[in-house]
Amino acid sequence: RATQNSPSPTAQQTLFALMVPETRSAFYPSLLIGFSNAAAKLGRQVAIYETENCVERQAEIILQLVNKKVAGVAMVPTTTSMPPVHQVQLRYLQKENVPIVMLHRGVEGVKAPLIAQPFEEIGYRAAQRLIDAGHRHIAYLALSSQFVNKEHVAGIRRALDTVGGVLPDESIKLFEIMQQEDVANQMPVLEATLRQMLTQPVEQR
Repeated sequence: RATQNSPSPTAQQTLFALMVPETRSAFYPSLLIGFSNAAAKLGRQVAIYETENCVERQAEIILQLVNKKVAGVAMVPTTTSMPPVHQVQLRYLQKENVPIVMLHRGVEGVKAPLIAQPFEEIGYRAAQRLIDAGHRHIAYLALSSQFVNKEHVAGIRRALDTVGGVLPDESIKLFEIMQQEDVANQMPVLEATLRQMLTQPVEQR
């Protein structure tokens, strides 16, 4: 029999949870829409949780999800802690028989399905388009210093290697702009950085 502290069997069987570091910028709005639309086609309810890229907040949400007895969790883990902390949290979900699907990045030591974008291949293809247009000196600028940047840069360098080009560290600029509304505030800095990168001597780009 269900009580206020015990979710009903129907809720337990139909509720999917999506846990992400944030919801308003980058690819996250599209992720939320796609996940919600797919769940609706399956007749499933969706609960969305924002961790604010805080591993402690992530732990609190996981405890809530276990208590709610959700049918499954899709999550983008935070980037603010070492793998052992994530392992403890995710293994707790698995111990409670809550299925997990990892999005965009996995956690070392945790066996769970992973749906990830081929970030290195994306970097490679972007660089290849520039190379095909006749460019040999490419720079890389990103609005956040996330794990994807390393893979983007690896792809760009792989493409440049085929034509004898290089992407020096001085031509890689990373910012920490986590919210879309912060872009306007940082625009003068972004523009100044771009001007500096574009006016560097060719051998430094």
